[in-house]
Amino acid sequence: MKDDCRYATKLSTLLRAGELTPVYVPNNEDEAMRDFVRARVDVRKALRKVKQQINVFLLPLYESKREKR
Repeated sequence: MKDDCRYATKLSTLLRAGELTPVYVPNNEDEAMRDFVRARVDVRKALRKVKQQINVFLLPLYESKREKR
C-alpha cells in the first residue's frame, strides 16, 4: 500500500505551520574543503600513532642506558 497521499498531506501541513527548515546542499568547493579537513585530521592521527610507536620502541633502549649510569 502506498502512502504518498498521506505523506504529501503531512508535508503540506508541516509547511503551512512553518515546521520545516531549509536544507543546505554543499557545493563542490564546500565538499572539497570538508574532504581536506578530514584528510588533515586523519594525517594528524596517523602521525600521533607513529610517534607513539617510535617512543615505545625506543623506551627500552633509553632505560637500559639510564640504568648503566
